[in-house]
Amino acid sequence: MASRTWIRGAIATAAFTALLSAPAFAQRASVVVQIAPPAPQVEVMPAVPRGQVWVPGHWRWNGSQHVWIKGHMSARRSGYVYMPAQWVSVNGRWEYREGTWVRPGNNCRDTDGDGVCDRHDKDRDGDGVRNSQDARPGNPNVGAPVYVQVPPPPPRAEPVPVMRAGQVWVPGHWRWNGREHVWIAGKYSARRSGYVYAPATWVQVGGRWEYREGTWTRPGNTCRDSDNDGVCDRHDRDRDGDGVRNSQDNRPNNPNR
Repeated sequence: MASRTWIRGAIATAAFTALLSAPAFAQRASVVVQIAPPAPQVEVMPAVPRGQVWVPGHWRWNGSQHVWIKGHMSARRSGYVYMPAQWVSVNGRWEYREGTWVRPGNNCRDTDGDGVCDRHDKDRDGDGVRNSQDARPGNPNVGAPVYVQVPPPPPRAEPVPVMRAGQVWVPGHWRWNGREHVWIAGKYSARRSGYVYAPATWVQVGGRWEYREGTWTRPGNTCRDSDNDGVCDRHDRDRDGDGVRNSQDNRPNNPNR
């Protein structure tokens, strides 16, 4: 009798253990569906703060349909790179592979050191221009021009904050996300010794509008920087550095007025 009781107890314990372990195993199992995911949605990738990695948005299966998971920032893991989630076609079906952190090796090159392998990085040189729009996606100093038929709206009014030592104010500007113009807010950027910053601009060329990425250049005859703030006079909204915008300054080249 005692023996039967022990056997029943052992069976019950084994069943209970299996019940507890089943969900954990199910969570690790890959998701395979018959319906292909839609094309990725267009997302504007923001400037990535130091110590962070941009996790791009992706489609995920919720049991009945694909739903879009928005991109977001994630803390970088030292010594690792992030492999974004992806869908892979396998024998006529679609398999979802979860994003994960891996140690880099020969199969993972990370050109811009942002923690994302080049083969998954939509901006692998880290110059702010997507690979699909970049004439030289492996060169952070060269970005492809973007041409659109829709003129950008007038620049938004942004207060220019007090300049920080060793920093340059990068003014806000309009940018094309593939469907419409979106406003990129101004921000501080570390100054580069011996260089001045030429902000992003839109130029009308042959009935179209060309976007020219902001870039660092060595000053010369084409770039005068009166207040030595790292921004060329022709792009500087306060070129004498007195805190008064040129449009409101009676003497925009005199920092004492």
